[in-house]
Amino acid sequence: MGFAVASHHQLHELMVVLEELGVTTAGIEFDPDGQSDYVCFRDPDNIQVEFYVGDYHD
Repeated sequence: MGFAVASHHQLHELMVVLEELGVTTAGIEFDPDGQSDYVCFRDPDNIQVEFYVGDYHD
């Protein structure tokens, strides 16, 4: 499941919250296909959740 955030600042804020909650991530990564930074983690049901910087309405 993927979501978009409007800025790198929002992505960094998300990382702070995830760290406070003890959620394991690989940190902020770069997706060469989408040409965007993102954060990826698994929810308690093991569903992958991704947050990308940018507008992905297309």
